[in-house]
This record gives sequence, structure tokens and C-alpha cells, in this order.
Amino acid sequence: IDSNVFFNVNKSFIDTTGYTLEDISGTTIQELGIYNDYSQREILLKKVAINGRAEGEVKIMTKHGDLLTCLISLERVKIKKQYYLFAAVTNISQRKQMEDKLVNLNRQQKLLTDVVQLLNKPDNFDEIIDNVLDLIGIHTNVSRVYLFENSEDNKFISNTHEWCNEGITSKKSSFQNITLVDDSPWRKLLLEDGRIFSDNIQDLPEDMVRVLEPMNVKSILAYPIYIHSSLWGFMGFDECVRQKSWVEDEMNLLLTVTNNIANALERKYYLMQFQNSEMRLRLALDGAREGMWDWNIQNDEMYFTDTCYTMLGYAPDEYHRSRKWWESLIHPDDFPMVQRVFANHADNKTDFYECVFR
Repeated sequence: IDSNVFFNVNKSFIDTTGYTLEDISGTTIQELGIYNDYSQREILLKKVAINGRAEGEVKIMTKHGDLLTCLISLERVKIKKQYYLFAAVTNISQRKQMEDKLVNLNRQQKLLTDVVQLLNKPDNFDEIIDNVLDLIGIHTNVSRVYLFENSEDNKFISNTHEWCNEGITSKKSSFQNITLVDDSPWRKLLLEDGRIFSDNIQDLPEDMVRVLEPMNVKSILAYPIYIHSSLWGFMGFDECVRQKSWVEDEMNLLLTVTNNIANALERKYYLMQFQNSEMRLRLALDGAREGMWDWNIQNDEMYFTDTCYTMLGYAPDEYHRSRKWWESLIHPDDFPMVQRVFANHADNKTDFYECVFR
């Protein structure tokens, strides 16, 4: 135990680590470099000195450079007045990989849940997008996460939202109202390949390298965003510190997040169109001094425009906007006829409800 020299190993040790008996014989553990972090062994040896045994999780380096996660148990044994250190090592790399994968899966599920909850909030949409980019950036630990949006006439594109990791310079101001060229490699890759993807930007078209290289971008991933089946822009992820190997699970996660943002943007534009249409209708009705009412039959709630009140001499909201109030205004002699006409429409006997009454 004092010499720290290998005394003997079994066949399983040789098969797992790739070393031969010749490699090991007469060699110290430190010389062989089998511990990825030798301080882990020193910590265990201190425990052995106190308790006679110790166990823990360590990283073991094979002859071929593979890193194994192992559970090691050390015990001091005495043979003919000589002390030896007996080590039992179990390779738990596969189990650890599964555990790490489960932990990562849980983190991904939480991220997606948080993103969806944010995107469904009725708060300021630009602030929500900024918060979503924060979550994604912190989760992935990439250098930069951003959104680019096309102008309405599709002639220009601008960087509208950006998150930068610590030590990474913002480039948002440098990418405003950039002219869109139909045959640009950016647009071509997004439309034809469905993404811009490279572990090493030097593999990308020269036009793209000229843009990315001055920003120290080493790896890039970007997905298109479609609104109403048209290319609205794209969401991108830059790595500026190292060449990043994008793993499949990570890419699928980022694609899902991009699609969630696309869905939220589509809802936003749909609501804007609806609100604009509703506003135009209100203006038209007000200009024509026409009243409009709406009845939600399921919850028995009614809505009346202000003109419905004012044309009858009431102040807006003078009475609760309810069906009972409206029915109270109908002349008693006309009421049975009104009920009958509506019942015919409710029973699909007529295509629409139209009725004249006092």
C-alpha cells in the first residue's frame, strides 16, 4: 500500500480498461494515470487511513482515453505482515448515463412547461419573448439566443429580440433593417433544409462565414418561423466560446421551443386581426348609428353596444346587459311572436333570426 504499485488485477479489469498485464506490472497508479482526477483517490485514501476502508464514485480513464464512471470500494488488508489495498471497481457508466438522461429530460420538460405558461400569459408580448429567451439561454448555456423578423413587405429583416450569455457582446443593433435577398444562403437553407446548422461555421457558404466570423461565432443552429404558411423570420442559437456539437435531444428541444414561439406569434397576429376587424365594425356601426348585440346561449350572457342603449334614450350601461333586461323592453303583445321566431331559428327551421317588434 505504501509503494502504490499494482500488485495484481483480474481479467475484467484488463478487458474494461484496455491495459495489458505488461502495461500494469511494476507501475504505480499515478504513473498509469488511470484516475481522471487523482485527488479523488487521495480523498478515499484518507478515509482508508482512518476507517480501514472507503467507497465512492470516481472517474476512471481507459487506455484508449474513454472516461468511465465507476463505484469503487477500497479496503486495507494484511497478508504476511504486509499491507495491501484491495480495490473492487464497478463500472456504472451506463447507469449514470441513464440517470443523467432522466435528469436532463426532467429539465427539458420543466423548460417547455415554463415556456408554454409564459407564452399563454396576457402580458406584454415583447417582455414575454425576452423572458422565454432568458430561460432557453440559461438552460442551453449557449452564447446567444435571438429572433429575426421579416418586414411586412419582406424586403428587410431585423433582430428584434436577443439574449446574451455572460461575456458575450450584443449584436442586436448591428442587424436592423438588413436587405432581404431571395437567393441568399440564409433564406435558402431555412426554406430548403428547414434549418441553418453547423458545428463549424467554416463549413457554411462563404457569404455566411463573412457575417459570422467577425462575431466569433463558432457553431450555429437556427430554425425558421412560419406565420400563416409564410416565412416570418427565424430563431437562432450561436456558440462563440467553442465549437459545439449539437446533440439530437437538444436540437429537438430547441425546435419544439421555436414552434411554441411560432404558435404564440400566430395567435398574436390572429388576435390583432380580430381586434382590428372588430374595431372597424364598431366604427361602422357607430357611424351608421346602428346597434349590435350578441347572445352567448351557453352561459346566457348578452352583450350590447352603447348604441343599443342610446337609441332608446338610455345611458350606456344604465342597466345590466342581460337577456332579462332586453326582454323587458319588448311590447307584451309582440313578445309571443318574438319567442316563436327565435325558437324556429334555434330548432334549425330557419336559416337566420330576423324579427321586427315594438
